[in-house]
Amino acid sequence: MSKTITLDEVQANLKDIVHRLEPGEEITITENGKPVGTSYDRLSAEAAAILKIEDHLPNFEIDQLTEVMTFLVVEKRIASSLRERVQTTADTINADDVRAIATRRQSGHWASLTVAGSTDAPRQALHAVYDALVAAADFYALRSRPKVLKAVVC
Repeated sequence: MSKTITLDEVQANLKDIVHRLEPGEEITITENGKPVGTSYDRLSAEAAAILKIEDHLPNFEIDQLTEVMTFLVVEKRIASSLRERVQTTADTINADDVRAIATRRQSGHWASLTVAGSTDAPRQALHAVYDALVAAADFYALRSRPKVLKAVVC
């Protein structure tokens, strides 16, 4: 069951709230009566800021990040890196590799269509980005296939 709590309550009582959460329990955080994210989203953002995750991302390749599902900034980095991969390997692209990464990301928290999105975590948009990257990879793979000449029998 999902609970709703204000952002002010979270900021004032974060430690108590975390200790009272049951495994898998979601809390929707609101500000001025409007949802601003789920508890996971907010806690993930706080942890990412404390750990300065964004500063460390340039040191990693996409393949080293594909199993990281915790931080939105990692999700955005993977989507961006996958776009670059599709563009730079258009002539030799492996569409199945792109599809595997995209499908894995779409089943995760940040690009899932089954988790409510917010302005901070645009899940539908991220899901659509991965769909577009798979479509582009498929297109490039078809384009680079060797052309087969068919003999016409008269």
